[in-house]
Amino acid sequence: MQIARVRTRIVNVPLRIPFDHATKSRSATENVVTEVELSDGSTGIGEGVPREYVTGESARSAHAAIAGLDYGELAPGFASLGDLVSYLAERDPPPVGNAAWCSLELALLDAFGKSLGRPIGEVAPLVLPPEMVAPRSRVRYGVVVSGGASRKRVRRAARYRLFGFNEMKVKVGLDDDDDVAALAAIRRRVGNRVDLRVDANGVWDADRAARMCERLSPFTVSCVEQPLPTGSEGDLPRLRGSTDTPIMLDESLNSLGAARRAVAGGWCDVFNVRISKLGGFVASLKAARIADEAGLKYALGCQVGETAILSAAGRHFAATVGGIRYLEGSYDRFLLAANVTRRPVSFGWGGFARAMRGPGLGIEIHQAALDALTTELRDIEL
Repeated sequence: MQIARVRTRIVNVPLRIPFDHATKSRSATENVVTEVELSDGSTGIGEGVPREYVTGESARSAHAAIAGLDYGELAPGFASLGDLVSYLAERDPPPVGNAAWCSLELALLDAFGKSLGRPIGEVAPLVLPPEMVAPRSRVRYGVVVSGGASRKRVRRAARYRLFGFNEMKVKVGLDDDDDVAALAAIRRRVGNRVDLRVDANGVWDADRAARMCERLSPFTVSCVEQPLPTGSEGDLPRLRGSTDTPIMLDESLNSLGAARRAVAGGWCDVFNVRISKLGGFVASLKAARIADEAGLKYALGCQVGETAILSAAGRHFAATVGGIRYLEGSYDRFLLAANVTRRPVSFGWGGFARAMRGPGLGIEIHQAALDALTTELRDIEL
């Protein structure tokens, strides 16, 4: 099936409430959305969420990269889903930035999935060993307690517990004493059955991280995410040696190359796999495989402000890949003030959500809503 048309756009997605952590506060996000039309009329859509402090991309640079890509290899199309996946798997690293490539890759997988009548979850067995593939009918998400004063975080955590969540990530890093007070109060309010972990978003140095791991240990924190800033990974083995709390990489895990360096350097215990950050569905599967082969755990995370497009991709991943230690995503109707699909891709009570159905991503785009959020649009000549 040949590729007939590619279109890329920047969309500005407003959030219902500001989302805060130690380095950023967001009330909206600029994402890149790409559409691919095949010669049989099947149309697919993909999304990337560029973050300059993670992959070095802005929405504008990612948008321009997609428009400027050489489509000579892509235009003839692919005879099967396996051929497309093989092509995608060989692009390591991708020819453009990770968020840009994610947007194009998901559009290709969605289009070919629709054309062939196959969901993109069927990509997993083409990339992973059989023991890592575990299809299931529903999954369960955790929730993120965004930054702020301890009393605000405690109130949020208490509400999430009433909603049935049993896994929470608490943003920390602005004030150590307030973080300790917040975790102590949250643990009292939610009880001992809730899995609590913290995310410092890279604002601690090694000594401060070691102190905070010790100070937070009475509250049974199951993991500390991104304790050190990107560029300080050489200090992670020493930090791991000073604490029993597992260390997760997020911002430092911004490519498959970084994943391999993390294994070789003994940087962490857990990978935070995020589809946009790592350059798409196939690359995220490969990152999970790297972790598994090294005896590490892996989580599936998300970017703040993902629309239903990336939420659907995450759902396919979550409902197909086994062994996911933590699961985040599908915040659509809870976080977004506007979306791009007819129906949101969100979890329900307790974080439970059903596997996606239908070919490709399994979503129906609301074209008028997508157009209303679009700030820049380009059609690409093949």
